[in-house]
Formats: sequence, structure tokens, C-alpha cells
Amino acid sequence: MTIYHSSLLEKIKDKSAKISVIGCGFVGASIASAFSQQEYEVTGYELNPKRITKLRDMMSKPEYQLLRFSVTDDPSHIGKSDIIIICVPTPLSKRGVPDMSSIDQSLKTLKAIPSLKGKLIVLESTVPIGVTRGIIAKKLEKEYLDRKEEVEVRLKIGEDVFIGCSPERVDPNNTEYTIHDVPKITSGITEECKKLTETLYSKITKAVPVSSVECAEAIKLLENSFRMVGIGLIQELTQFVSKIGLDIFEICRGAETKPFGYHAFRPSAGIGGHCIGIDSTALAWSARKHKFTLSLVEKALAVHNSVPNHVVGLIEKALDTTQLSGIAGSHILILGASYKPYVADSRESACRDIWKLLEEKRATVDYYDPLIPKMWLTKDRQVSSVGFGMEPVKKADCVVICQPFPFSVETIDKFHCLPNSKFQHYYTELFVEANAIVDCCNTYPKEVKFYHSDEDSKRKVFSL
Repeated sequence: MTIYHSSLLEKIKDKSAKISVIGCGFVGASIASAFSQQEYEVTGYELNPKRITKLRDMMSKPEYQLLRFSVTDDPSHIGKSDIIIICVPTPLSKRGVPDMSSIDQSLKTLKAIPSLKGKLIVLESTVPIGVTRGIIAKKLEKEYLDRKEEVEVRLKIGEDVFIGCSPERVDPNNTEYTIHDVPKITSGITEECKKLTETLYSKITKAVPVSSVECAEAIKLLENSFRMVGIGLIQELTQFVSKIGLDIFEICRGAETKPFGYHAFRPSAGIGGHCIGIDSTALAWSARKHKFTLSLVEKALAVHNSVPNHVVGLIEKALDTTQLSGIAGSHILILGASYKPYVADSRESACRDIWKLLEEKRATVDYYDPLIPKMWLTKDRQVSSVGFGMEPVKKADCVVICQPFPFSVETIDKFHCLPNSKFQHYYTELFVEANAIVDCCNTYPKEVKFYHSDEDSKRKVFSL
């Protein structure tokens, strides 16, 4: 044990260690808040001015003023920290491979710090297998210039600087399992790195140490790929059973009554967000790098990519029951633009893919989501939510319910308590006023989906 290791270990234990978090999106802000709640001094490093303003406004509220948490865009503050946690996004590039540009930018920030000696650097970002050791550790060990000593030095990991990995497990809008309720996988490049990382995260939740950083990376990819495969099975089964007149939601509810051996997944308009699809792709990419094909994951990804086309097919069927025939020239209203219910995040949402396909078929598209007043459809194109009411519903040739959604920001908490007569009233009115509905969320029970018969010509609501 070096003097750096023993000193840092003691600082973590007595909570005198200063922590910096690079990237203060939802994950980074949650991690920063968790440590500041445990009386650590935490500085968030963020380059997005809107996010900085939002966090500063939040921290100015009385309930947060006792927390030792600040946010800045000045990288010099990072150098004053004992622990640096990297929480930057790792999306897919246009070529469909993991984009490491934010990781690279974080490394440039670290290289500008006068000295990294005695610091613990932890990667929270979800990455392909091998990034912690093969990119972060390798580059810092070989390329770091220690300006305190004014010489180029070769940092020895485990003695001079410590590198750990603890992939994030934050689930937005999950009140049952907060960051303090979910165990954290921890590991490090060396045994010394492992010990420091485990000790650090044990201060906010249960730490689960594993043998290597590669194992930690793989665990996170497995977690979301497992969900991808399970959801892919349900999505494919949905398309099959609809052809033979069965209700996939009834099938799912029946299967869920088994108390063991079955994990519940539900069909949807498509998997979105920054995790499941992206992490599954990263796992498949990691396998291909080693000349191996994860066929189940690849198949699940293919099924996932087909779902927006299935939804558009349902929209075409729904329009056939109206005065229109076909999507060209139609007006479509999408309800719920988030990637999951009740979150203000439209990243990779199914809404985007459905929207693109509809416009390719020459439809006019609007959306409503009170949590997402504006969203970027493309890098250069921003769209705005319409106001909620029956007028946009009446004007639309077809309404597509992509996600359960609150009718206003004020009703979000209450909306979780469905069934509720007030909200059911909105859905009843929507049913009455809409020309046709494509329901991706099992909003309407089976008995109200048809006027008088199961014939498509009499059908008002089309479900997955």
C-alpha cells in the first residue's frame, strides 16, 4: 500500500475526500447528489449552460442548501478533487457503433490537470468491454504530463493514480428503487483500485465488488441486453398473436401470475432511451470485435428496429376505417414523446422513428407531451408540442398513443394512481372525439376497442 493509497482510503472513510463529477446529466447529477447527501464536498463539471442554470436553481432551494454540491464549467476545479467520477454519454455514432468522443473529451480534461497523483478516477459511463483498461488506463498511464514536476512521467496505476469502474444503475422516475436502494458493481485496474472504488460506493449503497473492470463493464451490458432480448421476444410475439386474434396484454398478464421463472415484459411502440438499445448494440459490437456473434442479441435488435414499421402499418389500417385511404396527406397526432412514461427525456424515443417513417410517406405529424415542450427531431430540426385539448384530436386523422402521459405537468403525481375517474374521463373523451386511434400502451380495455364487432371496418382503436 502506497502513501497515496492509504491517504485516499482514509479520506474516503472520514468523508474529507473532495469529489468531482464530469457530466451532470441525470446520472451525473444523481451520483453527485447521493455523495453530497453523505456529507462529501462535490463539484459537478458541466459544459451545457442550460443544465448548469437548472442545477444551480435547484441547489438554491431551501431543501438543498445544506448539501455541499456546486456545479461549474471551469475545469480547474477538477484538479482540486481527490476523486473524479466520469458520467458522460456514450451514444451510437451514425455508423451504429459506440461513440467514445465524450470519453475522449473527458481524458483531455484530465490531461490538463496539473497532477493526477493520489487521485481515484472512476468510470460510471456505460461502455463496450475493454474501455476502462484499454482506453482510459492506457492513455493516462502513457500520455500524462505531470506539470507539478514539469516532466513527462509514466503514472503507475495502483501506486500513483487509481482507476475504477462502477457502471451506473440509475433508473429515471423509479421511486421504488432509488440510487441508495440499488447495489453498485465495483472494480478497478489493480487490487488497490478495487479497494478504493468499493469503499467509495459503500458510502451511498451496497457495493458489489467483481474481479475485473471488464467484468463490471460486461455486467452492465448484460443487464440491458437481457431486457432487450426479453422485450424483443414480446414484440415479436405481439405481431404473431395479433394475426390469430389474441390479445398480447392478456397473454402477458396471465404469464405474470407465475411466481417464479418468468420475468415480466410488455410490448410497446419501441425501445428508446440512452440505455437498452445502445447498450445491447455495444455488447454485440464488443463480441464482433472478438470475432463472435451474439445471435440472440442481434436478433432482438433487429426485432426492435422493426417495431416502428409495425406501428406505421397499424396507422395505415386505422386510416382505412376513416375517410382517408393511406398515409399520404393524412394528419397524425402522437401522444407521449418520451422514451419511457413520465420522464422529460425523448432520447432515442420510438416517437422519433415513427415520425420519420410517417413523413417519408408524406403525412403531417404533430405531438403532445407536457414534459417535453420542444424536442430535436434531427440535429437541425426542432419541433414543439401542441397544447392538449380535443381540438388537435379532432383535426387529426389518427391519434397514436406512444406512451402513457400526464395531461399536464401538474397531474404527473396523480397520474401514477390510475385508474382514476378524472383521467379516465380524458381517455373516454379522446375515444369519442378521435377519428381513429392506434394504442401502443393498452390504454383501452378490450371491450371498448370495437363499436359493435371485431371486424376492422367497425374498429375504432387499433392495438399492438
